[in-house]
Amino acid sequence: MPYIRAWNGDQTCCAWIARSSENLLVPSVGLLICAEAARSTWILLVGTALTGVATGLGYRFSLQVINEMAPKDRRSEVVSSYLVACYCGISLPVVGIGLVSQESSRLVANSIFAVITSMLAIVALVIQLRISRDE
Repeated sequence: MPYIRAWNGDQTCCAWIARSSENLLVPSVGLLICAEAARSTWILLVGTALTGVATGLGYRFSLQVINEMAPKDRRSEVVSSYLVACYCGISLPVVGIGLVSQESSRLVANSIFAVITSMLAIVALVIQLRISRDE
């Protein structure tokens, strides 16, 4: 089981789980948009749960990989920079959705940022696949 090996510090396994969470992100964001369009609480609950799993696994295991890759004497600087990037990644779409929804509907604003988030996840996955193929 890859998840159990990851808890034991297997870096390859942690990277695999972090990449897998990127794969979950695209359909989960799609479910959130479908839930808003259909006004369905059940789709919203499933989409929210799936998004939570994707982001939680991605954050947890990517942080572990960063900790293992960072030089010991600079680990706190590297982790701090990573956390700043994570917080920006969480907060900027919220601000952007607020600004765009003032000029259009919430559905349009959420759809725009869902597409951007999905594209960034796909780009990150492609980069990871190229890196792992070159190794």
